[in-house]
Amino acid sequence: MQPQEKVLPHSPQYPEVVFAKNQPEYIPLPIAKVAYDGGVTGLISRYRLTFWERLRVLFTGALWIEQLSAGGLQPQRPTVFEPLTDADQRYSDREEKWLAAQRAEVA
Repeated sequence: MQPQEKVLPHSPQYPEVVFAKNQPEYIPLPIAKVAYDGGVTGLISRYRLTFWERLRVLFTGALWIEQLSAGGLQPQRPTVFEPLTDADQRYSDREEKWLAAQRAEVA
């Protein structure tokens, strides 16, 4: 799995920066910076899976996200839809309905 440039190809208004650009011990990571309501900044990256990784996801349905941190977990939202597009909004709407149903079952 490799990071891809043009993180948000359908939303070019968001600036891209490259983390670890001149640090040979790391893989450079293109990031799109998105400002959301409430002063929240989203850092979005995109990855390309190899043929074998695609097969593994197809058959197992599993994808892991590992985040190295000096403490505290950062909020993440893995998705197969490009963020900030209509498809992503439809996914978010379904996700909200599902979460609301889960909360109602617990209450």
